[in-house]
Amino acid sequence: MNIELLNKHIDRLKPMFPGLKLTEKLNGKYSVIGNIDFSVKYDGKVIKDDYDIEIMIPDTYPQCPPAVQEIGDRILRCPGNHINDDGTFCFGAPLAVKQTFAQQRELLWFVKEQVVRFLFNHSCKRDYGIRPDGELSHGPKGLLEYYYELFSTHDNVTVLEFLRLLSNNQYDDNDLCPCASGKKIRKCHYRLIKKVRKFHKPEEFQTELFLIISYFGLNKVKTVNP
Repeated sequence: MNIELLNKHIDRLKPMFPGLKLTEKLNGKYSVIGNIDFSVKYDGKVIKDDYDIEIMIPDTYPQCPPAVQEIGDRILRCPGNHINDDGTFCFGAPLAVKQTFAQQRELLWFVKEQVVRFLFNHSCKRDYGIRPDGELSHGPKGLLEYYYELFSTHDNVTVLEFLRLLSNNQYDDNDLCPCASGKKIRKCHYRLIKKVRKFHKPEEFQTELFLIISYFGLNKVKTVNP
């Protein structure tokens, strides 16, 4: 981790969010901990709220985005609140989160555009029953819907075949494309495959592949073409 760069990012963060402080943990990891307050206009109302949070800085920052959790017991840890099993906020499909963060790779932007938006949506849902930014599905179903859009398909088998390919370090660009177009990868989805592999490791694609397969099994979804 580039500590000098992290400190510069913290200096830019402090004027807007003075309640957040950088802390070094006993294990040598870094977190930004404290209170974050916001005031956002929505539908003729002003939504004001504050939360105690911890922003966990990964060793790979700023190549990879931080993870965030609420530490004041104001958000029930459950899928309905878009909280992951480990207690961290679910900002969307992991690959999408990484690609979005890569556009800025900066802590102030992340807090303003990701963390505050998440908390603002939670407050609106709690008080008015609606998430202004929309309600994405959580867990494996949300992953599946994301990959439907990414691969421009609604075919379950196609999604699985793309993820199988992406979870494999060894594949040939002359193989047939998983989209079933009949074209070779290099003449079809080569650019997309190359792009997403910059953000997600093969083992991460493999984990998501297994999650979606398990989801299909639990929900008796067809995964074989007729």
